[in-house]
Parts: sequence; C-alpha cells; structure tokens
Amino acid sequence: MTELDRIFKWIPMYEMALTGYSLPIIAKHTCIEREKCRNFINKLTELGYVVERKQRLQSSAMLIRNRSDKIQASLFMLIYSVLGRTAVYKSIERPILETAFEMYREIENKILVARLDINSAWSMARELRDDEAYIKLCRSCDFPYFTSNNQHTTIDCPFCPPKNKH
Repeated sequence: MTELDRIFKWIPMYEMALTGYSLPIIAKHTCIEREKCRNFINKLTELGYVVERKQRLQSSAMLIRNRSDKIQASLFMLIYSVLGRTAVYKSIERPILETAFEMYREIENKILVARLDINSAWSMARELRDDEAYIKLCRSCDFPYFTSNNQHTTIDCPFCPPKNKH
C-alpha cells in the first residue's frame, strides 16, 4: 500500500470522527483496526478537536419504544430511503446517510425534540439493509413508515390515531 493509499484511508476516519460516528462504525467503514482508530481519535482530542465519544450502538430495540420514537425513526428513514432509493437496501452510503441526517436535524431544530444521533441513524440504516427493518405503506392512511423486527412497541403506523381499546 502506498503512502497516498494510507492517507486516503485515514481521511474518512477523520471525517467520521468529527461527524460523531462511534468507534465501531468508524472501524467498520474504514477497515482500520479499532485500536488504531481509538489512538487517532485520542490524538484529535489532544489537538483540540471536539470528538463525541459514543461507543455503544443502539438497535431499534432500544430506539423505538413508543409512538413518538416511531414517528422520529420513520421521519428519518423516509428521508434516507427517498434520497438513497434502492441503494439503501444493499449498502450504507455515508454521503446519503449524512445528507438525510442533516435534513432530519433541520426538521428537528424547527419542530421536534429528537433522540436520534448519527449512530442511531446508521443502526437503522443497517437494519434496513439487512432486512431486519422495512418501510411499509399504511393501509389506512397510505403514508409510509419505518418498522423494525427489533422494536419494542406494537404500534404499526405512527401517523394514524391510536385505536381505542374498550
């Protein structure tokens, strides 16, 4: 591997660290060992860069627990799936994921109190790619929504009014 190849391999790690990706995601996407990624991130911190230290990835099991969570997940995943089209079912493309996340944060800043971060977004994108999650079309309201095999809620469409149980 040439010196230039090494540099090009480290640029995404730098970008991802400053964006807020967790160490496991950075290591996976860059194919650089975790320990080397950790050392690099420590060096960035020593140099004064602000690097968020989130180690644990959450799946939909932790992210989606109620109607509000499901609406937020659906909103992000709909933006992501519209931008990425069929590619999101095959791979996680950082530029698409980050653009969708920026759009979601823009909406969040205007109207939502959000719980999602870039790592949560990546986890949901991975579930969609791995056929553990789906974008479904509601039979009642015809609105698409995100659902996961791993979620901790029985809510189907988060946009339909809750059904009254008598």
